[in-house]
Amino acid sequence: MQIGENIIWLFKIESTNDFTLNLIEREAVNDGTVVVAFEQTAGKGQRGSLWESEKGKNFTFSIVLYPMFLKPEDQFYLSMAVSLGICDYIRTMTSDVTIKWPNDIYIGNRKLGGTLIENSVLDNKIHHSVVGIGLNINQVEFSEITTNAVSMKMITGKEYDLEKELEIICQFLNARYNLLSENEFSYLENDYLLNMFGFDEIRKFKADNKIFDAKIIGISKYGELMLELPLGEIKHYRFKEVEYII
Repeated sequence: MQIGENIIWLFKIESTNDFTLNLIEREAVNDGTVVVAFEQTAGKGQRGSLWESEKGKNFTFSIVLYPMFLKPEDQFYLSMAVSLGICDYIRTMTSDVTIKWPNDIYIGNRKLGGTLIENSVLDNKIHHSVVGIGLNINQVEFSEITTNAVSMKMITGKEYDLEKELEIICQFLNARYNLLSENEFSYLENDYLLNMFGFDEIRKFKADNKIFDAKIIGISKYGELMLELPLGEIKHYRFKEVEYII
């Protein structure tokens, strides 16, 4: 299997993840197939938010994977592998790229993109996954609600050929996915922490409507954020239970 060996190009679609999930229900789709949209009108982000993307300017694509070697409780390792593959790719163009837990991609304090992974479980194994990726590449103007957004063109001043860049990012994603399939969980976890936004730093967080200082000390097996509070107490937070105050 090679991610990107089979590519489906779409001109205009609401969501590449939704299209791909529906496609899998209707017909057999090869492992590693990539579905790319020139324009995505209702792209999905985390927390049910929409992903803003100017048509023809950015990466908006989904990948079909069949990681049946993964147990449901290990699914966050897939998120790790995908996020790290994106970081590997971005580092070919610029530095200071990090992963803001759980799966946003940042350059400095600004958001470059993120992922949305939707898994289907069968017989205590992940039967298939649809990995949605959105990355700001050539867009330079964003709406007021995305004030911290940044793109590669804004960072480097260069215009990128999305078709060529898609081939490159698929190579990096494939390399990280191969590590996952080889059960290199510890390696991926260590690399994820090294690439993590705010890791081992005292920062402000918000949970239960309270703002507090804490230090990120790790990620649990289940993808929970592990925070050390000022008096040494360690707390685990699931997605949506805590947020960064940047």
